[in-house]
Amino acid sequence: MRIALILYHVSATRGGVERVVWTLSQALAARGHEVHLVCHRRDPAGLPAGIAVQEVPAATWSSALRYASFARNVAAFLRGAPFDVTNGFGRTYGHDVVRVGGGSHWEYLLHTKPAMRNPLVRLMRRWNPRDRTILALERRALAPGTCRRVVCVSRRVRDEVKRYFGVPDESLVVIPNGVDVRRFHPADRAARRPAARKRLGIRDDELAALFAGTGFARKGLETAIGACARLASTTPLRLIVAGRDAPGAFRRRAQAAGLGDRIVFLGESPEIESLYAAADFFLLPTRYDPFPNACLEAMACGLPVLTTAVTGVAEILSPGVDGFVVEAEDGGASAAAAIRELLDPARREAVGRAARSTAERHGVEIFVDRMLRVYEEVVALKAAAREQAG
Repeated sequence: MRIALILYHVSATRGGVERVVWTLSQALAARGHEVHLVCHRRDPAGLPAGIAVQEVPAATWSSALRYASFARNVAAFLRGAPFDVTNGFGRTYGHDVVRVGGGSHWEYLLHTKPAMRNPLVRLMRRWNPRDRTILALERRALAPGTCRRVVCVSRRVRDEVKRYFGVPDESLVVIPNGVDVRRFHPADRAARRPAARKRLGIRDDELAALFAGTGFARKGLETAIGACARLASTTPLRLIVAGRDAPGAFRRRAQAAGLGDRIVFLGESPEIESLYAAADFFLLPTRYDPFPNACLEAMACGLPVLTTAVTGVAEILSPGVDGFVVEAEDGGASAAAAIRELLDPARREAVGRAARSTAERHGVEIFVDRMLRVYEEVVALKAAAREQAG
């Protein structure tokens, strides 16, 4: 098949949807499909054979113009293009398949902006140029009859899409993200661990909690700090923070909570495997996150994961067996209780083994198989429509 994957920024090193598209494109090319990445920006990293890149222009004066112009130019490029399947991955329209990995933008605002409880703020948000553009693009991409399949990363996202956009059940498919279980592996974690912990200054008697994600407030860093602070007086615990965001306010919060030098801010880390290796568990008490890849990667490495019910990852967890579902808004009390369970090395190891087993059921190859079934369905639907029209 000739498959077009559409995303604003193509990157081999970034997380989130960028990693999903990069991994999917490589897997599809390895199976003999002709893959085209349609984007505005790309990282300089080389692409394997069978993957072409088409860069589409976009205005960059403001985020609203960037989103709108990229979507419009993508639609123009794809019009009449000889692809068997086109798959959009965010804020573009006119595709055969739309993957919804971030949920509804309005739902995101409701969960992450406390001021949204004020009706006036909600009205202002609807007229904010950036938010208004994103909401309009979502409506256009998901309007009835505009795409043949909508792939949702979780049941929660599927329910949002039905509620906000009226997409019929027969067009909705739930496909959780996949993880590279060879790249993220307990054996690799064990091999990297001594050097990784030494580089971060983690003592042998210390437990290391890893928090990784962009947008610290949404990802729940304040709650993570609160959880660690509750244990600081009795437990040698270090909190390692990786991701893109300004750390100032959170550093001050950690200092006020008595964590002092027990919290380390690393910024964005290109070698996330070494951070999983240094850690003893992964802590992401997020306020809203449809399916954080980092949780699944940590599980594949054999790390216990602590996250919240608002993530799609919680839908694949068996709480207390392969991870823990904690509260996002309790100041870290429930996360601290889960961490206390993990102070026992045998308990930590058992949960980590179970986490690895769960991750193996969500490997990249399984994810690609499911995406290909969707593409094959779409090709058949398009052929039937042509036959009926002709």
